[in-house]
Formats: sequence, structure tokens, C-alpha cells
Amino acid sequence: AGGVTTTTALITGASGLVGVPVVAALARRGVKVRALVRRPLEPANENVDAVVVGSYAPAVVRDALAGVDVDVVVHLGASGVKPDEQDALGLVDGNVGITVALLQAVRTRKFVYASSSAVYGRGRGALLTEDDARAPENVYGAAKAAAEDVGAVVARAQKIPFTVLRLFGV
Repeated sequence: AGGVTTTTALITGASGLVGVPVVAALARRGVKVRALVRRPLEPANENVDAVVVGSYAPAVVRDALAGVDVDVVVHLGASGVKPDEQDALGLVDGNVGITVALLQAVRTRKFVYASSSAVYGRGRGALLTEDDARAPENVYGAAKAAAEDVGAVVARAQKIPFTVLRLFGV
């Protein structure tokens, strides 16, 4: 079921709220998953190779991927889901910097970036579409929007298809 043709996927944020079910679904379909996590994954699965990393710096990512060819990157890892506006630099680095670092460290056929509904702002009172204007109201939303833009430019320069998913309610 599903027609997945990818053989190896790199998942960041694999131990998070969205990452755990994504990793499980891919593994059930026979996709080999290299999961970059901040804490060990449970339960173990033969299709999942979890690598605990302290950061997503390019050198750390390159070391974690030694000898692994990656067909798709699913970048779910982020900083500041509950934003602390006092740490604006950390929010930008943890979203834009990490996205760029991954794009520079990994050669892949596809890159999927998990953005956020925070890029739209709040309180519009209507259903949103991808064509609606972004209007972030906090540093987290602005950092996610910037990561979408900068990631797309870096990916285009490297001829890597870059897909943005704007997640709601997580």
C-alpha cells in the first residue's frame, strides 16, 4: 500500500510528536530510516537506525551519515515550538541554520521541510490555503518562514526538489 519507492530516508526530529509516527510508517513500508534524534527511539525496529546527535551542525550530520546514501530528507526537527521570544537568535539558528546545514551536508534526491502554521499568524477566522499571505506574529513564525525561503534557494542552487509542509496543531 502506498507505492513508496524510496529506499533510504533521513528523518530529523524522529523522536518528536510528528517524527515518531512518520518513522514508524516508513519502517512498516520497508523504507530504511536513518533517524537523527536527541533521545533514543523506542521500540527498536530493524529498518530504523537511530543516531543520537547533540546538534544538526554540518559536521555532525556528515558523521551520522557516513556510508549512507539518502534518497529523501524529512526535516521535522525544529527549535522553539513553544517560542521564547527572548532567544530570537536561537530560534533563527534552530530553524534556518539547521535547514541550511542539512542541505549542505546531505546529498539527496528530495528534501521535505516541516514548517508551521505560525507563518500565517493567528486569528484569521477562515480556512487558509497555501496561497494566503504569510504574516508571522512572533519570532518562531518568522524563523519558520525564513527557513522556507532560504531552504528553497539553497536547494534550488543544488538542484534538490524542496517541499514545504505547513503543519497545524503541533
